[in-house]
This record gives sequence, C-alpha cells and structure tokens, in this order.
Amino acid sequence: MTGVATAAYQDFQRHEYVLALLLAVSVPIWATLALRDTGLQRLAVAPAIVAGNAVPIRVTPVIDYSSPLLKLGGKRKVKLQLPDMWAPPPKPVAKKRVVRKAYVSSKAADVASSAPPEDLPLAAASEAPPDASAEVIREQDEDLPETDTTDEPQAEGPGSADGAAEGTEVDPLKARAASMYAGRIRQFLRQRFHVATCTEEMADLSVGWSAVLASGGQVTSCQISPSGNGALDGAAQAACASSKGQQIPPPENYPEFGSRSVGGRFRCQVSK
Repeated sequence: MTGVATAAYQDFQRHEYVLALLLAVSVPIWATLALRDTGLQRLAVAPAIVAGNAVPIRVTPVIDYSSPLLKLGGKRKVKLQLPDMWAPPPKPVAKKRVVRKAYVSSKAADVASSAPPEDLPLAAASEAPPDASAEVIREQDEDLPETDTTDEPQAEGPGSADGAAEGTEVDPLKARAASMYAGRIRQFLRQRFHVATCTEEMADLSVGWSAVLASGGQVTSCQISPSGNGALDGAAQAACASSKGQQIPPPENYPEFGSRSVGGRFRCQVSK
C-alpha cells in the first residue's frame, strides 16, 4: 500500500451535470413548440350542410287493421307468491277520533275548578264518554265525498284492460312491437314521397297505398289508389316503385312480422 492520496470518487463528471441541466431547461421549450405545431388554436373547418329540396308533407294517422290487436281481458288476476322467509308488514289499525266535548259525569267534584270551559261544547246526556284509547281532536274534519272504488267490468281470461273486445293478441309487448313496426313501414314509404309544388287543391287530396312484405321485411309489391291529380299520383307511384325490393327488417324478437301487408295514405302539405 502506497502513501499517495487519491482524489474523492464521484459518480458523475462536471460536464454531465451541465448537460442534464440544459436538457431539463429545454423540456418546456420544445413542449411548447410541439403544442403550437399541432394547430389546436385554429378553428376546425366543417363542411357546409346542404339543405336540399325537401318538401314537408301532412301526416294523417291510419288504423292498421293487419296488426294484431291487443285483447281485452285481465279480470282474473294472478296472485303473486311471496318467499316463505319474507313476512308482510302488519296492516295499520285505524285509530278512532272523537271531538273534544264535556260529558255528564257523577264523579265530577262539586267545585268551580271542575267545571268545563264555556267554549267547550256539551255532549248529549245519552252520549257515552269515549274510550281512553281514542284520539281527542278539537273539531271534526269535513267529510270527504266517497269515491267509487268499484273496478270497471273487464272480460274474462288473459288480456289487458287497455285492449279491445275484438282483439286477438294477449301479449301487450307483442302488440306494441307490431304497431311500432307498422309505423316504421309507413315512415319508410312517406320518406320516398316527394311533390315538387303542393297547391291548396292538392292539399285536400290523398293517395291510398298498400304494400306487401315478404319474409325478412322485403317489399315485394306496392299499389296505389289514384286521387285524380297527376302530380300527386305521379309522386305516389314513384314512391311505391322506389320501395320495391327494399328491405325493412322486422324486430329481432318477432321475425314473423316481416311477412305482412300495410296500408296508408300519401298527402302533401302546402309550404308556408
């Protein structure tokens, strides 16, 4: 072992410290330059929306006789079975209420302090005092009119109270799905009906149409009932012709709705 003293050992050299400091200072600078280069401060250029030559039409609700009508029923209600471990809460017991009165009693003391107040009404001699459990009130509430709680007569068997007597469908969800699908078909046809100019005379007319759909909701045929107006009948014929071969998918839960016939009417609306 020699006696020469050695310098203290260092992990980094002086120039390495300087380089690390310069890199740390430069981080905010190049980050700011990168953000400016992205162009986020500039507004985006959106394409112009073309309004087109759409013409409003008058929509008239039409009853769809081909859709399954909800059946009237529901008088026989199914009693729900509760779990054995669940006990229903006890029914509340109505508490009797009596008006505060002064009753005749042989136990009253013969002193002035035992006399009832002058404004307290006096009960009849034949009226017995109320029980101690009764609630004493100052005055009787006004009697409310009795409401008729009798249920409206309903048909026997399955169905719904909102159904019709001539209905055949007992499932409310299925009847609603059929009605919504028929509305989709009518909306599909109405979107293809375009009249260049609707006059006051044409607004009073309408063109009936009937479409037949095959399995899967494909329009196989579409016919119209002419109104006598050439422009209106021509627009209706063009709407039917363009719908042939198009597919209007039925609901996934009810694929049988795809095979059906739907009718409606085309009307035009005068632009204001």
